[in-house]
Amino acid sequence: MDAFVMAGKGRSQGSPLRIFPKPPVGCRYPAGAFSRVPLTERRRAACFHDWVSGDSAADFMKRVAKEGHTEHIKVKRSVFIGSCAPVHSKEEAKRFLEAMRKKYPKASHYTYGFRIGPTAGFEGMSDDREPSGTAGRKILFVLQRREYTDTIVVVTRYYGGTKLGRGGLARAYARACGQVLDEVEWVEG
Repeated sequence: MDAFVMAGKGRSQGSPLRIFPKPPVGCRYPAGAFSRVPLTERRRAACFHDWVSGDSAADFMKRVAKEGHTEHIKVKRSVFIGSCAPVHSKEEAKRFLEAMRKKYPKASHYTYGFRIGPTAGFEGMSDDREPSGTAGRKILFVLQRREYTDTIVVVTRYYGGTKLGRGGLARAYARACGQVLDEVEWVEG
């Protein structure tokens, strides 16, 4: 039987073992199994296929319809520019990143996050020499929370001479990513 077992707080405390169906490829565990966050239809679909209706996780994910760019966001003289595009492979993501490097050749940092696949099974990100976890991870987090797939977001930074700190950087990168996703045209499924 393809299943895995998740124990409660321990058998000695009287909590029974729960058996879940084995998750499909791309899911580490059933949605909500280890979380107190209520399951929404999209979260439930992220790890399970509805065999009755034929719906799958891919039907609930959003995709960027075409390339998009934001206006410059200025934070303490640093300038952040968000760009996004639809991608279907890691090579396409690399090509878009190189295009942004050519478009903004004198920028200090080119940070990015991307998700590829029907259930966003392949994800990647880079902080590009920014402090760890302040740039690429925040961009990827925004993509995950908004349930985008087959999408790359590149945030280009021109350093203005004033250090923003870890929190300031994280907020600026997340804001630039969120703004470009707000402005771009997207499709569902």
